Amino acid sequence: MTTFQQIAGGVTAPSGFHAGALHCGIKKDGAPDLALLFSEKPAAAAGVFTRNLVKAAPVQYSKEVLKAGILRAVIINSGNANAVTGERGFQDAKAMARTAGDALAVSPQQVAVASTGTIGVPLPIDRIQEAIGKLARKLTATGGDEAARAIMTTDTFPKSIALRVPVSSGEIIIGGMTKGAG
Repeated sequence: MTTFQQIAGGVTAPSGFHAGALHCGIKKDGAPDLALLFSEKPAAAAGVFTRNLVKAAPVQYSKEVLKAGILRAVIINSGNANAVTGERGFQDAKAMARTAGDALAVSPQQVAVASTGTIGVPLPIDRIQEAIGKLARKLTATGGDEAARAIMTTDTFPKSIALRVPVSSGEIIIGGMTKGAG
């Protein structure tokens, strides 16, 4: 029987992952509202998406990007879902990926985008793009918990975990973060 051991570090516990967060001006209370996760090497990636007919712009964009099965980064804003925002919303999602890709020196086709929060309001894309460069420069291997806090909206606590899993050749480390109040 395989036993999992919970360890510290959340999404950045695996070697080569860095994250960070900051306030870019979406949330009125000054709380962190922009998170960035970065992998030093191309990482195998997959996603599970809503089957709803109405899909937010970041969902549409990231679904396309994930068809290649490789990511280097995920840029996430909270406080604004970039949903029901039409073509502008899709262009804003692409702009977030392009700006993050430029800041990290990776292809925007290897950057997924996520947004969570208020529906039907355009993103303050200029503020987000300005903050992405600053955020990319402050990523750390211990920034996973900070990133988990930055993606919160109605959540009452951040949700992150890291596990050490024994395998026949040694061990693997799995890290993750998620959000949701339900």
